[in-house]
Amino acid sequence: MENLSIFLEGMLAAMVMGLVGVVIEVVRISDFNLMYLLGRFFITKNQDKPLATSLGWIIHLFLGGVMAEVYFWLVIHPGFIEDFSLITSVVWSGLLWLITMLAVMPILGAGIFIYKLGKLKWLEQLAVFLAYGFSLYYLTLSLLV
Repeated sequence: MENLSIFLEGMLAAMVMGLVGVVIEVVRISDFNLMYLLGRFFITKNQDKPLATSLGWIIHLFLGGVMAEVYFWLVIHPGFIEDFSLITSVVWSGLLWLITMLAVMPILGAGIFIYKLGKLKWLEQLAVFLAYGFSLYYLTLSLLV
């Protein structure tokens, strides 16, 4: 890792993203729990929901840090992302959302754009990923500028 601070800020941005998803679930806008779905993929023999959710959080936070490192690398190397701005971090989170919808969700058994779990789950996840982009920008602003 090039800069531990970037990784930690990415983990914090992933925490904000996850908490937005939890709030959406708690206020009953949706019943989708991304952390449980992610952890359940790795805990197949045991139906322990708290264990699967905890594992999902750990994986999610780690991936958030790694994706922040990748974004940081793309920003500091000329020719990839021209500048660090709110727009580029939101576009980055949109790209991560698209990759998740097309590759990760089918692997987790939810189908492309989470169609197996509901019609508008993709929109909910887009909002959650945009929360990651906004928080990633504002958290790493002091580190990159």
